[in-house]
Amino acid sequence: MAAKGRSGEKQRKHPHYLKGTVFCGDCGSRLLVSNSQNRHGTIYPYFICLGRQQKRTNCQQSAVLIDTVEDLVSDHYRVVQPTTEMLEQLRTLILDEMKLKRVAAEQENQAQQLRRSQLLDEQAKLLQAHYADAVPIALMKSEQDRIRTQLEVVESRLEATALRFEVVEGNLNEALALASRWSGAYRQASPKIRRHMNQASSRRST
Repeated sequence: MAAKGRSGEKQRKHPHYLKGTVFCGDCGSRLLVSNSQNRHGTIYPYFICLGRQQKRTNCQQSAVLIDTVEDLVSDHYRVVQPTTEMLEQLRTLILDEMKLKRVAAEQENQAQQLRRSQLLDEQAKLLQAHYADAVPIALMKSEQDRIRTQLEVVESRLEATALRFEVVEGNLNEALALASRWSGAYRQASPKIRRHMNQASSRRST
């Protein structure tokens, strides 16, 4: 999703999921969507070269039907299909990184558990002191607010460290399984998902 808007194209006019991610094979200019209408009123959607249209280059690339470009992009996913070895290396790399994250999360969780116990003990002692008339009401309220604020911070950090790594690993396996059949996944994807896949793929290859 971070690729959203990367193309710089406005999607209000002639929107298409390939707009902004396909370029002319002749001059490298961006391809634009153009709808041509014949004398019978039939509309044919094309991709046209921006360089040729604006005469910024000597490009001779003719307009190409959008259906043809869509098929060519789909076929290209067979070429860039990740190998089994590559996916296994990626899985191992991510799992190794997750092990480090798990250790760090467990250490942080233990530290926050200890801090919570200290704050609850401090809160209990404050009440005892107040009941013994050793702490005035104004100071007690101030200290209660401080402890309550710190407890909220602790609870927030505890929630952040409670990441279920089993769920993450399951999601990773599903993602890699999908990547192992990248071409088929692309063909079955919605236009929106295809757009994200194309932009992510072009970012990876640049």
